[in-house]
Order: sequence, then structure tokens, then C-alpha cells
Amino acid sequence: MNDPSGSSAVLSPTGSFAERWRFRWACRRLDKLARDLGLLGWGTERRYEQMPPVLHVFAPDAPIVGDSVTVVRGALYWWYLSSTGAWLGPCSESWRAADSATALLAMWGIEPRGYGGWR
Repeated sequence: MNDPSGSSAVLSPTGSFAERWRFRWACRRLDKLARDLGLLGWGTERRYEQMPPVLHVFAPDAPIVGDSVTVVRGALYWWYLSSTGAWLGPCSESWRAADSATALLAMWGIEPRGYGGWR
């Protein structure tokens, strides 16, 4: 879990065209991550009505416990950022972020449905 230090951009669905575009782009990146997490057995809930948009990740058997992921701008790239502060992976590699989220949640004893260990 890298730390691409740099300023984080705050996203908003209102404002200039560029801000609305970035908000929509972030939601699409979170949708892509949700698909990859679903393949690993995780449940997800999109919370796009709040700023910034958030993807809640949880084990289907325990939907209250989990992690929240946002999209932020790192020094060079857009990244998935966990609510724990961990940089999960660049948005261009959502599969990597899904694996990092799995490892992060496994440290807390949370495992997805049908999880049989590392693939």
C-alpha cells in the first residue's frame, strides 16, 4: 500500500464543468472497483449522494463492518483511498486496489463470502 504523497482534490457534483466531470469520473472508477470487489466476494454499497462519493465495502455476512473507499488525486495519479488512510492502488489498476482492500480487511479478521485464501 503505497503513499503517493501529494495534494488531494475534493470532488463536488456542483460547480464548474471540470468539477462535475471529475465527480462523475470518480463515481465511474468506484463502480469499476465495486465490480472487482464483487468478483472477490465482497459486498459494496454506493454512497454517491455525499461529498466526496464513497464506496462502502463489507462482507455480505456482516454488512455493518467494513471500509469506505474514495477517489483522490495523488502526486501523479488518481488513487483509491481507504477510510483508514491506506492508499489502495491507482485508479488505472482497480484489481490491485481490490486486492489491497482484501488484505486490509483481512488484517481486521473480515473476510468476503466464499473466501478461500489468497488467489
